[in-house]
Amino acid sequence: MKIPDHAAYKMLESYGIPVANWSFVRTLEDATIAAENLHFPLILKIDSQEVMHKMVSGCIRTAHDMDHLRKMFEIVMKNARKQTKNINGIILQELIHSDVENVQEFIIGAKRDAQFGMVIMFGAGGRLTAQNDVCFRLVPITEKDALEMLNEPEISRLVTRHDKIADILLKVSKLAEYEKISELDINPLLVSDKGVLAADVRILIA
Repeated sequence: MKIPDHAAYKMLESYGIPVANWSFVRTLEDATIAAENLHFPLILKIDSQEVMHKMVSGCIRTAHDMDHLRKMFEIVMKNARKQTKNINGIILQELIHSDVENVQEFIIGAKRDAQFGMVIMFGAGGRLTAQNDVCFRLVPITEKDALEMLNEPEISRLVTRHDKIADILLKVSKLAEYEKISELDINPLLVSDKGVLAADVRILIA
């Protein structure tokens, strides 16, 4: 079962994994108040376990200012209601790519295998996810394991801030030891000169 997105974000933060600035809102009024403490442009993402293919179904939108936010909020909600009445709310999140150059996108995931137990993954994420350029280790991993993982995928030539990404891998490994988690994906993990941030996360529990 997929946990609500805002709960997944909070779970990452509770393990010291930095997330791109975000806020969870349920109403348009809440959204306008929350936006005052965030920087445009903002991504609006529906938070519902029953909405599938959020991008294709119009349940993810970008807002460039407060007036645009009001319009996009209504559009995202309207599109989500075409699929389900079970809507938790909307995630507002700062769009990192808008003001940062040379942003690299990676994926860090974990999945419970029936034979081997929990396995952690690192590799190309975001727009490059489909290339399946990834490597794996059994959980728990050591710092040595984490650093080795950064050098295995082909995309490793683009890896910067090795210490920061390795730290995230170790924290995800620790989180993945939680017995109720069956699957976890941080995609993309954004890496730039400004730091390392999780931009989206999906967590499934047994």
